[in-house]
Amino acid sequence: MHASLGTERATIGRDDAWRCVVSTVEQAEAGAAAVLLVQGGPGIGKSLLLRDAAAWAGARGLPVATHRADFGHGGVTAVDEPADGTPHFVAVDDVQSLSSSAERALRRAIRRSGEAVVWMLAARPGRTAERLLRECPGIVTRTMLRPLTEPQATALAAKLLGFQMLPGQVARQVAEADGDPQLITELVQGLTEEIPAPGAASGGLATRDSLPARVRIAVEQRLARLSPRSRQAVCRAAVAVSAPGADAPSSRTSLKRHESTVLAPFLEEAVAAGLLRTYDDGRVAFTSPLLRSEVARSVRLSPSGSRSEGPGPAQEPAAQAAPGPCAAPERAPDPAARVEELWRAGNAVDSLRIGRRVVSEDVGLHGTSTAAATVSGKLAAMGSADEAWQMLDRAPEEPLSESGRSCETTLARARLLLRAGRIGEARRAAQRVTRFDDTAGAAAYRPMGQALAALVALRCGDLSEAVDHMDHCLVSLQGSDAPLDSPMYGWVRAQLVAARHGARPAIRLLSATDGEPGAHLWREPSLYLEEPGAAAWLVRLAQSVDDPELAEDVVDRTAEIVDLNGGLPETAAVHEHARGLVLGDLDALRVAAAGHCDAWARGCALEDLAVVSLRTKALGQHEWTRTLESAFEEFRACGADRDAARVRQRLRTVGRYTPSQRFRRENGTGWETLSEVERTIAHLAGSGLTNRQIAQRVYLSPHTVNYHLRKIYPRLGVGSRVELSSAMQTARA
Repeated sequence: MHASLGTERATIGRDDAWRCVVSTVEQAEAGAAAVLLVQGGPGIGKSLLLRDAAAWAGARGLPVATHRADFGHGGVTAVDEPADGTPHFVAVDDVQSLSSSAERALRRAIRRSGEAVVWMLAARPGRTAERLLRECPGIVTRTMLRPLTEPQATALAAKLLGFQMLPGQVARQVAEADGDPQLITELVQGLTEEIPAPGAASGGLATRDSLPARVRIAVEQRLARLSPRSRQAVCRAAVAVSAPGADAPSSRTSLKRHESTVLAPFLEEAVAAGLLRTYDDGRVAFTSPLLRSEVARSVRLSPSGSRSEGPGPAQEPAAQAAPGPCAAPERAPDPAARVEELWRAGNAVDSLRIGRRVVSEDVGLHGTSTAAATVSGKLAAMGSADEAWQMLDRAPEEPLSESGRSCETTLARARLLLRAGRIGEARRAAQRVTRFDDTAGAAAYRPMGQALAALVALRCGDLSEAVDHMDHCLVSLQGSDAPLDSPMYGWVRAQLVAARHGARPAIRLLSATDGEPGAHLWREPSLYLEEPGAAAWLVRLAQSVDDPELAEDVVDRTAEIVDLNGGLPETAAVHEHARGLVLGDLDALRVAAAGHCDAWARGCALEDLAVVSLRTKALGQHEWTRTLESAFEEFRACGADRDAARVRQRLRTVGRYTPSQRFRRENGTGWETLSEVERTIAHLAGSGLTNRQIAQRVYLSPHTVNYHLRKIYPRLGVGSRVELSSAMQTARA
């Protein structure tokens, strides 16, 4: 069967997978449908197996077509049945990298090709493979490539070296690779390349202790697949598990429980990159001691925490190098930093426990002012608004030009004001932070101030202002060396994209390249803590584009956060809200509406309850209307004019009006004769907004806005927007 050296290399330790290849081809030749899905992590040998299978099929006389993540994009979009009945062999590599349209084209081609095509697909475990298995039931056979056993790894290394027995040091290094075929191959090939005298190869290999550059490059390529935050977290974990005296392989790769918790937001990304693996008992570990030690070594060599350029013997004295941001601290970890790590991992209970101690004992590195500002925002998110205000009052506001600490205090106040519905004060506080000087590290807070100002403007319905603030925020993020680490940037950006361009562009943003604000937003555990309405918003977004997997993933992630926090009421409300939307469970939505401490999230839960009940016809019109009116009051109380206008429009469709809409004196003139909607339109028009901009804010058409203005002008005794603006100034005076 093995027609080439490449085939022999690929199938060492892959006998079961090769039998699946042979069986699939023979099954197709016998006239049955045949699709083989080969799964495994990066570097496990999927591409080699595909290549050798294609070569073997070609040797049997089958026409062969190979594609690498280009199916439907310059590749085939359909496979014609051969006239002579001989099956084609079609190999598609990196299926997980296919675009949505290419993935759909592949599934259609598989279903339509019938018995005339042998399909062999390679993919990493994940959603794409699961969709393929679910939508092509009974057609796809799956085989999973796993790490090589120790005898198989030794056999592969010996074959590559051409030795009967491995030198002792090489055998130890191969064992350190823990069955990773790519690392073993790079290790052996790198060692042979760096031994200049072939006659002395055996002796040189036996005494060689350092790893070749090829291994370092292979590890760096895996690290390069990570977003900056994920890479930093993985690097820290690599240094943390390299404790002195940890000689057993499991102790040198397994992460402690608290380290796994910190890595939780980045786990899926690190596993997909081939750096970490998970076990059924919940343990998390690096894929091999060799990989872990190389990641840790690269951290210690580079002062910046990134891969050192051209590593070599001259750089080996790593103890002299300054530690980078990923390096393990030599003193006890900063408790304030621990507060942030736990919060980002979704552990609100422990984060707040340590945070309260940091504030009360003043043990943070940056003093009580910053610690109180940080912890107060987390307390407010969990429903302890009174305690948050009391804690924040301990943090004196300093002039912005003197210290960045006052920026964090002002930002915390802006968040609390927004949660309290004091929208005007929140806007002023957020905008104040955007105008400070770049002194004393204050520039790190500017992007967050701009994102918060954009969120306030979005809640008010001023999309133009929100977009302006968000654009400035993205520019500031690119220009800042160390901006505050938060999902807020992506959260506001995703909402803006959805508001301006619709659900599908927002979904594309969520699936964008790592590092983009908004990319993979739903994977951020702290998002569901900081923004209690975010989970339900993401579910609604997924449902609007018919993406049930994203919706279910959000529900699963919120369930994990509930378990992690021991059923903390606010986290339970977040989960019930998302679950109620997915299942159409009115009881769950009622629990969410009663449990949300955040007014905006509570208004969303009430609106969702009304919408789901209308769809299922589970509530009478009176109860449905009363629920919507409650949602309207919640939105209006927290200053969410845009959301209130949307609910008002829902009520208007069934002939119901909010109390402020029903009240209007038909006779007379002056501001008191205007309804709330008319007063809102008048103020917006007098502020210089166009009819189209006003329509976006009040959920009406531009023609309806124009109709209202024609009625407003004579009541106020004005004839133009300029005169309306003057009338507004007079009324304020």
